[in-house]
Amino acid sequence: MLKPVVNTPTDLPVTLARVRSQSVIDFTDDDLLLADYIKAATAHLDGPTGVLGRAIMPQVVTQKFADFSDLRLPYGPAISLTSV
Repeated sequence: MLKPVVNTPTDLPVTLARVRSQSVIDFTDDDLLLADYIKAATAHLDGPTGVLGRAIMPQVVTQKFADFSDLRLPYGPAISLTSV
């Protein structure tokens, strides 16, 4: 199996407003720092190289196989399959 090409999602699993409200932060001075924390946590968890080994946000994966004997998705869950 060849290494998959992953187009990472543009959306994040949690909004900045949600993090601010759950953290009881009433000001916007640290918004850039909080956004970096969200991105870092998502990168740590998400995708085939993340510690979860699965997608937590919808993303496009292009996977090529040498032959049909090793036809297996690298990680899931899969929402749809375009072609085989």
